[in-house]
Amino acid sequence: MKQTVQKPNYGFNQQELELAQGELKVALIFADYSSAAYSRGKLKHAIDARSKAKSLCMRATARLTAGNH
Repeated sequence: MKQTVQKPNYGFNQQELELAQGELKVALIFADYSSAAYSRGKLKHAIDARSKAKSLCMRATARLTAGNH
């Protein structure tokens, strides 16, 4: 019989944790796009993508810290 190991949630609501993880994954996509756009000289696209990545990181952080008060 195979035993499944649960990932620790460190006191976070599982749904909130999954949403924050999803937001951070999308933020990484925007950060990668920002870097690529910057290297191609597309500064407006790079700035916009970086702004979206930063916003998603802040939202994920707020989501996780709001649940732990």
